[in-house]
Amino acid sequence: MQEGDLNPRAFFLDLHRALAVLCGLRMPLLPLPPDGDFDLWGVYAQHLFDSIQRHLPREALIVLDDVQRLAAAAHFGDAVEFGLLRLPPGSSVLMLSRGPPPSSVLSRVGSGQVRRFDANKLLLDPADSAELARLRGRGTLSARACADLHALAAGWIAGADILLLHPRLQPGELPVTALDAYFSQQVLPDLSAAVIEQCCLLAFFPKISPSSIPALFGRDDLAFALDQPDALTGFVLPAGPEAWRFHPLFQRVLQAHAWRLFGESAVQNLLRRTCEVLWFQGEEDAAASLLKEHGLWSELVRYLPTRFPDLLGAEQSGRLRRWMQAPHKPLGQSAPWAVCWEGLAQVGKNPALASSRLQEAYAAFNDDGDALGAICTLTGIVECVINQWGDFHPLDRWIPALDQRLSAARDLPEDVSQRAQTALFVAMMYRQPDHPSLPRLLGCMQRIAEGSAQDSLRAHAGAQLLFYQCWWRGDMAAARLMFDLSQGMMSADHAVPAVRIAWHAVQCVYRSLMRLEISGAAALAESGLELAERSNFHAWDTLLLGQSLWCGLTAEEGPDAVHACAARMARSLRPDRPLDHSYYHFLKSIQSLHEGAADAMRAHAQAALRCAREAGVPWAEGKVLCAVARAQALQGDASAARITLDRAEQIALRIASDSIRFDVLLARLEHDLCVQDEAEALSAWMKLWRRCGFANFPWWRGQTVRSLCARALALDVEATFTQERIRTLKLAPPADQVAPESWHMPVRIQVFGAFVLEVEGQRIAASGKTPKRPLLLLKTLVASGGQVGRSALAQRLWPHLDAEAGEQVLKVTLHRLRKLVGAQSIQCEGGKLCLDAGRCQVDLFAFTRRLDECEADARPQWGALRELLQQFSAGLFTEDVQWAAELRMQLLARLQSCLHACIVHAITEAHWTELADCCRQGLALDPKDEVCHLGLIESCLELGRSSDAQLAYAQCAAQLPRDRIAGLGKAFHARLRLHAPKPPH
Repeated sequence: MQEGDLNPRAFFLDLHRALAVLCGLRMPLLPLPPDGDFDLWGVYAQHLFDSIQRHLPREALIVLDDVQRLAAAAHFGDAVEFGLLRLPPGSSVLMLSRGPPPSSVLSRVGSGQVRRFDANKLLLDPADSAELARLRGRGTLSARACADLHALAAGWIAGADILLLHPRLQPGELPVTALDAYFSQQVLPDLSAAVIEQCCLLAFFPKISPSSIPALFGRDDLAFALDQPDALTGFVLPAGPEAWRFHPLFQRVLQAHAWRLFGESAVQNLLRRTCEVLWFQGEEDAAASLLKEHGLWSELVRYLPTRFPDLLGAEQSGRLRRWMQAPHKPLGQSAPWAVCWEGLAQVGKNPALASSRLQEAYAAFNDDGDALGAICTLTGIVECVINQWGDFHPLDRWIPALDQRLSAARDLPEDVSQRAQTALFVAMMYRQPDHPSLPRLLGCMQRIAEGSAQDSLRAHAGAQLLFYQCWWRGDMAAARLMFDLSQGMMSADHAVPAVRIAWHAVQCVYRSLMRLEISGAAALAESGLELAERSNFHAWDTLLLGQSLWCGLTAEEGPDAVHACAARMARSLRPDRPLDHSYYHFLKSIQSLHEGAADAMRAHAQAALRCAREAGVPWAEGKVLCAVARAQALQGDASAARITLDRAEQIALRIASDSIRFDVLLARLEHDLCVQDEAEALSAWMKLWRRCGFANFPWWRGQTVRSLCARALALDVEATFTQERIRTLKLAPPADQVAPESWHMPVRIQVFGAFVLEVEGQRIAASGKTPKRPLLLLKTLVASGGQVGRSALAQRLWPHLDAEAGEQVLKVTLHRLRKLVGAQSIQCEGGKLCLDAGRCQVDLFAFTRRLDECEADARPQWGALRELLQQFSAGLFTEDVQWAAELRMQLLARLQSCLHACIVHAITEAHWTELADCCRQGLALDPKDEVCHLGLIESCLELGRSSDAQLAYAQCAAQLPRDRIAGLGKAFHARLRLHAPKPPH
């Protein structure tokens, strides 16, 4: 039906022609419609259809299309009632309407003369579409092309037929010209200009909801949204609750019409606004598809949750990769974002390929003036160089480019800015650690690690920052703070393998350097390697294996275990990663040092230096130079070693690396290469150790560390810090020298004066609830010199028990004592119980060692002896037991022997004041000591203190027997009388 059919005669004239053709009759054989106005068109309709009854084909079909145009026309109702509904059986009438059917038709539905079908009942299914293609002579279409045809037409018969008119229909192609012609003739003419404009504005939505219109236009009074014209019936389809969509073919035509109607710039702005609405409504895939379809790559990348696919989970990464996938036609330079995305996705897996693609995209972004794209690609290029762990020299080209871009950029997306800052910081850390921008970037890194919205990026930045603090700078206080703030990153099960493996490596470094938790660090390294095997991400393998080897060297494990770990590390090496090779040879040089292989140590150190220089990493070169210097010193080339250490120190000062300076000072102390005296060098090293806060370091050897700590205490160098390190690291005293008295031990036992037992700084009460037997066992062990046979000990403590019962009581008592002082404090070896000298500090043992030194010295040492006398006078084992009395008598005899030697020496050298001091100390120890009495009288006489001499003589007479006084001789008594004070006149 057309607009002209509103004229009754024109309508019946068209109907007259169609029926003549249907019946195969010449038009004059049928009654023609009358001219002019005619009020009885029903009479004509009846007369017309009566005339064709006997001429109709056996199965006649009359189709009336677009009857909605005549729904209210009276002459159309007459034609229906007096003609179309009176056709004989076998004849049918199909009326198609885009609006409500005419009332004359609806009134007949109830009687059964008319059946009503919804348009959806007439839609084609996939098989129908394929059959239609065959009927149209297109049977050669592929299954995919048929499926695409059905999806585009959405079952609409006319639409599918129009598509099949296209001579070379291919999947994904749409003959917009043919469709445009159809809709321009059949649909658009029935729409007003305002409705067409509104349709074009909404044509880019996959579905339209009540919220879409106000979100897009800022108002909700668009007429189209409230009152859809009948002409759109069938082209506006339901799309869920309170949502609708355009028919796919009509939508394509509207989109093409929008470009002609609004122009390119306006449509692009419309697309941006549409995507904003879609994104807000949660239709991210639809928005991405729309931007991608229209080539708005820069707009699309702004909507990505992250521009870096390597930090995404598997599901999210796959979804975004589909968004960025190139269309079927070659992109060339027209879509550098797709090339950029392809490169970024390979940064962690294939850095060489990724770098090539990213450099291609970077050139395109430069040409297009796309600053965001340039920064993203530069970030990826820098990370490719870092991830290869090969030649870091190319960073000299990319660091200034990225630095300048970041400095000039404004309003960058946060994740792009943070990722670029992280990449630039790491690049400078490896290649240009003296760059003036590094301190500024350090602050940025801390903010990223503490507060980035991207969990993976925060963890990645935190890992790199911890490496810098621990290794490069040697600032363990800053590392500890960052580590504490990053506990969530450590424990979180990040979906990105690279980040999770990096955190395993960071924890290894932190635990071994900061806490000396060797077993825990080694377990973390193994866990990281297992994760690398599962994820097939092996960039960190050598570093993790190096941590295992370092832990084995620190723990001084057996040679078999260390060699096995070194062999695993060697197998992990790749020829294109010289920094890995440098780390391997560096650790092998340390292993050779532990094994005493000086030649092998020097060979590995020199190989490590070559690889570090090949990689172009100043920090690695500085660390390795210390290994070279040690090897030179061990081979007797002290001069070359000093020069090498000077070079390492210059690097340390240039890049502000305390970790390198620490190694330099340690090497100088260990190999007597100091440029100043020992106390000054030791002080500088201890102060640096205090500032850095290391608990471990690559050149750790237990005996060396203990020896240096003992020397520091002996020289009173950084005594407080040294004691704190001894206590924190639980260092045993050096085996080859006597530890100073200030050396901290986990267990402290005092038996002079009041008995005191302290365990880890906590005093254990010697009375009350503390069991008596374990303390008695401990005292007996001490009195026995710290070592005694089990049977002898049981017999001494429990003489009334037989051997078997005594052993049983000893076993129970020993168990209780170990619970007090720690199982490691008391060892059982060869049937003997021994106090561990590395864990137990006993004042009696220190007393005995000092007494041994006094006895061994050819020249009497009164100063040392005086301190021993004062300590002994405080009392020893005040309990009245036999073994304690015997020990006191033995020590007393030894002390008196040394004292008498000092008295004789003082008389010989005429040191009368010293003699008096010695004698008074001796008499305080033993009032009956004849030598001390005589020496005191002698000193008083020589000093001219006659009254003191007489008093000393009186005390002597009171303590010694008469025969001993008389035996002193007449000359002695004469000297006393000579110096006797004269009586007053």
